[in-house]
Amino acid sequence: MSAVWVRTLWLLFACACVVFAPVAIAFGLAWGLAAIIVCLLLMLGWHLYFLGQLTRWLEGSLDNPLPRGRGVWEIAFAGLHRRVRIRLEQQRVLSETLERFMRAFQALPDGVIAFDRHRHIDWINERAETHFALSAEIDRGQALTNLIRQPDFVAYLDGGHYEEPLIYRDGRVEGLTLLLQIIPYGNDQNLLVSRDISQIERIETMRRDFIANVSHELKTPLTVVAGFSEMLADDYESYGTGEIKHYLALICEQNARMKRLIEDLLTLSALESGGPAPNEERVALQPLLNSILGD
Repeated sequence: MSAVWVRTLWLLFACACVVFAPVAIAFGLAWGLAAIIVCLLLMLGWHLYFLGQLTRWLEGSLDNPLPRGRGVWEIAFAGLHRRVRIRLEQQRVLSETLERFMRAFQALPDGVIAFDRHRHIDWINERAETHFALSAEIDRGQALTNLIRQPDFVAYLDGGHYEEPLIYRDGRVEGLTLLLQIIPYGNDQNLLVSRDISQIERIETMRRDFIANVSHELKTPLTVVAGFSEMLADDYESYGTGEIKHYLALICEQNARMKRLIEDLLTLSALESGGPAPNEERVALQPLLNSILGD
């Protein structure tokens, strides 16, 4: 049996012993019943008073303190107080967890925009604000396609095939190239993730141009070397010493030119792979040769 029923039964028993029995013995059964009815009405008013306090607390703010009760209402209010305290603690933990997730999304190097099935923006991190020239305070709740109207992006969004990312150029920020991808999650929720690949694209363009230029530049020295080599190989004895020296000098010159181009290619490859830069320093050859010959 619960404590509420025990206290109520004890209170009724006390009323019967203290009020009904003495009044019924002194003035008769009718007066005893009347006294019991008065006690029950007083108990009803007492319960209605605390019920009113509970109703006012339920209609007020959650920050309002619980009213203090008496008797069975003390038990009820204590139970409510315990549940409110547990719920507030749960809300605090959830709030801290959400705050940590928000800070994590803000720290991401990629832009993130959360939007619903109607394409209304729910949340934007700072990187996405920079990528798309948006404002989290102003643009929250706006339709994504009203703010990002680039035709390729709208077609990508309408297509629904998000396995492959989209290269996004000519957006609201000039000179910025983004790699976009939609990630569905939850109940018709989506994330738009954007990554700045402007530097990568510029490096790739420079690499293509450099390779094209090197290919063009290699043709001339290779033609010279191949031509003179074939001439000397086919009819070496018909040429004079002066002509041979001239041809060999041209071959050496073109070889040096190709060597410089190859060194440039190796330097570019080292820069792209993140390898250490060459450490160049002057070396005194005479002491080095003397030490070798002395050994």
